[in-house]
This record gives sequence, structure tokens and C-alpha cells, in this order.
Amino acid sequence: MDYEIVTQTADTGEIVYSYKDSTKKVPLNSLYSPSLEANRFIKKLDKNNRKVYIFIGIGNSTLIKNIIKNTRSYIHLYIIEPFEQVLADSEFIDLVKTSRNVTFEYYKNWFMLDFMTFIEKFNSTDTEIIIHPHYEKTKTGHLKEIINKLNQGIKLVTINNNTERRFRKDWILEPLLNLQYTMGAHSIKELKDKYRGKSAILAASGPSLKENMTFLKEAQNSAYIFAAGSAVNGLTNNGIIPDFVTSFDSGDINYDTHFKESNYKGPLIAGSVINSNILKHHEGPIIYAQLTLDDITRRVIKDKYSFPPVPSVAVFTLQIMQFLGFSKIYLVGQDLAYINGKYYAQGVNETDASKKVNADITVKSNNGGMVDTSYSLYSFLESFEFLINHIDQNEMTIYNTSRNGAYIKGTTFVEPNSINISDELGIKDIALDLKAAQASEAGINEGLKIIDELEEFSETLHDANKSLSRLNPKAVSITDIKKVSKIFSTLRNHTIFEDIITQRMSSIVQRIRNLFLYKLDDNQTTNDDRIMMVEEIQRLVTSSEKFIESLLNDNRVIKYKAQYKDKQNANPV
Repeated sequence: MDYEIVTQTADTGEIVYSYKDSTKKVPLNSLYSPSLEANRFIKKLDKNNRKVYIFIGIGNSTLIKNIIKNTRSYIHLYIIEPFEQVLADSEFIDLVKTSRNVTFEYYKNWFMLDFMTFIEKFNSTDTEIIIHPHYEKTKTGHLKEIINKLNQGIKLVTINNNTERRFRKDWILEPLLNLQYTMGAHSIKELKDKYRGKSAILAASGPSLKENMTFLKEAQNSAYIFAAGSAVNGLTNNGIIPDFVTSFDSGDINYDTHFKESNYKGPLIAGSVINSNILKHHEGPIIYAQLTLDDITRRVIKDKYSFPPVPSVAVFTLQIMQFLGFSKIYLVGQDLAYINGKYYAQGVNETDASKKVNADITVKSNNGGMVDTSYSLYSFLESFEFLINHIDQNEMTIYNTSRNGAYIKGTTFVEPNSINISDELGIKDIALDLKAAQASEAGINEGLKIIDELEEFSETLHDANKSLSRLNPKAVSITDIKKVSKIFSTLRNHTIFEDIITQRMSSIVQRIRNLFLYKLDDNQTTNDDRIMMVEEIQRLVTSSEKFIESLLNDNRVIKYKAQYKDKQNANPV
């Protein structure tokens, strides 16, 4: 560490922390009076526009305590302390514990995914990043890193929201089409902890996969090999048959590029929103894994456990490996970076999008240098680190074999040729009795039932839209608000709306929630406030109606009905 944190005493007798390095010494509060400094600072806060403040630095806690106790100009106060040697005093800690709208983290304990969840929660509210007075005079590079991380998190939230909009139809229609297969498939719960104490290899499709083929071939009789999605081609094209293949990608491109020409017939661990063509054409066993973002399957299959959403199939695969009980994991081809400008390993089928890669940022590499990556791959990296941080290191050890790939915190780099396979990987001795999945009539009927519900609710939404359109858009009375509330309550009584549609409209729903929580005063609403309320609810209802129309008019639904509806009508139960 090239700096130290020391203490000084202000003229008022208050203790002040100071940053000290070889060139400077910077007090982190006023040496005249931290309290007066706090009072002056509070007056600068925008009291006419409540905001979410992301505050960097606490100093001796005086400024932050005064903000918490003496102002309500913030919706939420999110505080990050860059220096772990700066200790929060007990009064400040108590204020944080008792305040529902204050969050405090030391940067050493900060995780991008937690921050992204925070940003998503406060969708549509004004957000401002503030640096504590004097902190910007300290270790400039350290503060720049923190600010860059915050801005990257905000950007990744935007990317995630765009992903949600892009896949919102697929995340309903693909699990609906999959019901005929998932209802007759094996559940991942059948394999929970079955591999405790065993070793496994998580093979991803990054550039280093190709250079580690010798290790994979030598290890395939000792460690269980998991091919994460597109890696199945990279392995099978080199004569390696994985023990398991995992996937949850919903798009047709996933099937067309990575699975259509694959001859893999072993166990497929399928996240429940997986593209239905993959399940339809897979000739081997299917092991179904419920995902929390899948609201369709949950209505039919009442699994108590489901896997939280993650941005990549490799992270999903690590979740699965933990669930199955593996104690030692080797990451192969998990570069999370562009190696010589390449995204995929040689031998892996590429999508058009993967050929047009752009480096957005650089991250630390396992070789001690820096390596180019993209915002998408960076989100994968953050997800890996978040998951690993929550894994008991005594139960699972994770090694990374990608010398030139991104460093993943919580893993240990190891040269594949240094691994004593027989001693360190053990043997494969667990046999599975798994049957190939077949389409079930029960699953088909459940899919048709959900389509019927969507058609009925589409008419309900149409009627609600007609009622809302009769309101005067320039003058909304209290009586009008009561009518709107009644219409909205009626819609929410439909489980298809509450459990499925609004889940895919989360950004709009969150904006409405934040509007009522932070922007409007129920006791003193103006005409403009009431107009805003009605406009937001109209937006949700209109968007929901258009969304359901797009679902029902989708070729997948039309073909599904044509294939099965006539047969059902001809043979009623």
C-alpha cells in the first residue's frame, strides 16, 4: 500500500482522518471545524428536487451524520468509503442501521451486482454522484477507479434493461413451448449433492479453449466435463464428448449456431427459458432447471428451488456445479476477454455478432498485465466474482487455466500442464440412469391453457384502455383517480397480469412505484400530479395490451395452436 491514513485534531477538538503518501498529506475534513463545514455543505444540496445521492467518502462521519439527521433532500443515500482504514463512528453506524434509506459499504466489500440492483430499484429517479470534500485531492487513481466502476454499473443496468426488452417475448413463449418437454424431463433436484467431493471442468468457448485441448483429453476420464452452451461444438469437433451440456439462451440463433449441427446426445441441463428447438431436437436426456425469471413454468411445475438470473451460461453452469456438490472446479476457455481480437476459440461456431467485437474497457489479466474486454463480458466477470464470493471456499475450490484471460477474483490461476491429473482430479465413478425426454400431452395442454388465458386477458386490457381513453387528458379529478385505481385493481386480480405480464414490464412497473413513493404527495396532489399518475398507468396498460398482441400474433404461437388446438378440439377431454 503506497499510502497511509493517519489522524489529526481539528481546532474544535474533533478527530480528523488524513490521507498521506510520499508527496502530500490531505485532511479528509476541515481542520478548522468539520461541523461548520458540514452545515455549509448541506445548504448546497438541491432541496427542491429529491434525489438518490451516491456519496463517496465519509471522513470522520460528521458530514454524513448531519445529512442523515438534518435534511430530507434525498430519496436514498448510498455511501461508499474508499479507504478501509477510515473508521465509521458508532453513531453513524447506528444511523445507517436504523435508516431504511441509507446504504453504506467500504469499497473493498463493494460488489457491482449489488450496486446494479440498487440502481434498478430507483429507476426513473434523479441520481447524482458526490465526492466528499477533500477526497478528490487524495489518491486520484483510486477515486477514478471507483467512479468508473459506478458509471460502468449504471451502463450495465441500461444494457440489462435493453436485454429484457429484447427477450421479453422469448422468456414467455419459449418456456411455454417447452412445457411439453420440461413436464416429462428429469429435475435438477434429482442430482443435488450427488457429486460431492468430485472434480469437474467448466469448459467455455473462449479463445484459450483450443490451446487446452490436450489437458481436456487427458482429464476426461478423471473429471466431469461441463460444456457451457456454445463450447459443445469446440469439444465435440475435437473428439471430446462432455458429460453434461448446459444452456438457457432463448434465441433461435443459439439453436441454429451451436446446437443444430451438434451430434451431442448426452445429458442436457436446460434452464427453463432455453430455446424450444434445442429441447425438441435433443435425442438424449433433458435435466430441467427452473429459473426465477421464468414465470410460465412456475405456474405449472411447483419447484421450490430456482436459479437466479445471470448474464452468461458459464455463470449458470457454475451455479449448477455448486448445486451438484462438486468440490474442485477447473475453468477452461473462460477468458472473459478478447485474446488477439478473438471472442471464440477455434472450432467453435460463431454468430455474426461475435465476429464484430469491440473492446470497451481493460481489466486485470492472469498474466499480471491488462487485457481488453467488452461491457457484456465485464458483466459476466462481475457475476462470476459475485457468485464465487458467496461460495464456501472450504466446500469448493476454483482454478482458472486461462493465462491471458481476465483475472476472476476468488479463483487461482494454474498451468494445465502442471496438474497431476490422477492425483488431483480423482476418478469418475458416478453412473446416472437417465431416460431421453419425450413430448408430453399434459405439457401441450398446459401450453394451450396459457394461450387461452392470454387471449381472454387481451380483451380485458382492451376494455380497460377504452375506459382510460375517455378521461380528459388535461384535467384529472380525484373521482377520475378513483376510477383509474379501480380499473388497475381489477387488472391486478388477473394472475396472468400480475404474475407474468408485469414481470416482463419491470422497468415501467418500477417507474410507477417510484413515482408514487417519491414524486407524489397523496395528501396534496395537484392536477399535474394526477395527470402524471394516469399517464403512467395508461402507459403500462397500453404497453401490456400491445405486448400480449405481439405474443398471440407470434409465429411460434400460431404454429403451436395450428398443430395442437385442432387436435384438442377434435378429441375433447
